Amino acid sequence: YGEISIPMSEETFPAGDLFTQLVIVSGDEQQKRELETLSIELSEKDSLRETLTRMQQVNNPLPIENLFDPTETEPSPKKVLLIGRAGVGKSTLCQKISHDWASGKEWQKFHAIYWIPLRLLNNADHLLKQETPDLFLASVVAELLLEDPEATDGVLKQIQERKSEILVIFDG
Repeated sequence: YGEISIPMSEETFPAGDLFTQLVIVSGDEQQKRELETLSIELSEKDSLRETLTRMQQVNNPLPIENLFDPTETEPSPKKVLLIGRAGVGKSTLCQKISHDWASGKEWQKFHAIYWIPLRLLNNADHLLKQETPDLFLASVVAELLLEDPEATDGVLKQIQERKSEILVIFDG
């Protein structure tokens, strides 16, 4: 992972240990908790800190390493949508998943992980005109991630042959 210098010190800290363990909850569960909390008169019940703590309590946390595992309601998850307020760690989680896979630490059930920050598509209108979703993805990976448009055919072949083993993360 590497080391990060600690400001005003000669010491360093392992970058891999800096990731905060996020808790993933279902959208329905969180929305219900927020509505219940907001319906309570703040001055009658709790301080602001107590209210926020109650909103953030989790009944059934999902460990991040199980994010793509089958569940009772989703036997074979194909899509996962991370939502949350700005600054809660959605992009950091996307980067961590990619980094952990690349370093061989986690997510090895995937043959490849493509982390695509959506801001990269801002100046890539020509890619939006691809004939198929597979060709679009292959073009994005080759041109924007690998910076090698000639790799498109190879990436396309990989996507078509190993589609169920590739994780695509659109971040933005």
